[in-house]
Amino acid sequence: MQGHIMMGTTQTGGQDLEKYFASYVGMEGGNPRSKIWFCDVAPHPAMPGLQRPLEPAFAPPSWNDSFRKSHGAQMGKWLGHQRIAKVMTACVSALQGRHAGPREWEDYFRASLYRPEGNEFKINLYPLPLRPRMDISWRDAYGHDPLLVRKAQFIDVCHFGGRFAFLKAITRNWAPRVVVCINKTYSSQYIDAFGLAPLRPAVEVLQPADLTVKLIVYQDAQTRWVLCPPLAGPVGMSSDSQLSSFGELLANWCREPAPATVM
Repeated sequence: MQGHIMMGTTQTGGQDLEKYFASYVGMEGGNPRSKIWFCDVAPHPAMPGLQRPLEPAFAPPSWNDSFRKSHGAQMGKWLGHQRIAKVMTACVSALQGRHAGPREWEDYFRASLYRPEGNEFKINLYPLPLRPRMDISWRDAYGHDPLLVRKAQFIDVCHFGGRFAFLKAITRNWAPRVVVCINKTYSSQYIDAFGLAPLRPAVEVLQPADLTVKLIVYQDAQTRWVLCPPLAGPVGMSSDSQLSSFGELLANWCREPAPATVM
């Protein structure tokens, strides 16, 4: 899947860019009515970058049949999404009162992940890959836009120009039971994006067969936000036992009675 990196001399108005980012742009999507959402820091570099004309995405995206047909050959390389599929396979199986088979996640990844009628919804803090591609710098990819010359400018546009407010608004509107925030190194950004500062964090410890995993959990009247390690790397949550244990924990949270609506 080739990223559509737009280069040239065309400049983008600041308000147009802010409106563009304050939408579902740069998200994989799925079913926003699902109980479980995943939020990563940014899209994979293979996802489309800045595309013109700038048209905000006001409808939730998904990996529908058309998407799978277009990108099926590349999906085998998307390890982060495969690990989310492993988590969700364990979660769905636990809710069904059984244990998932060792390769069951492959079918889930290929056929079910991020479906418009599926079990999860996937969003990202930032709408553009923070590393556009290994062979191209940030400035070369986006530097023709005055607000995007430096990556720090882009981050400020997202923080203060509507992206984070949009994330907060859609979580309030759709009210997922759990939002999994991937890579707790970015805890301060997640706290800002979802307005978690007034909440008191708790610690949840996963203890599967291998290394323990510490999760930071924030909870309000309708949603848990779970800040977890990255789903890759030596200090990440990437082993099958860790991902399975995490999926079973999500299932336990989904079984809890829905909070009463405060009128």
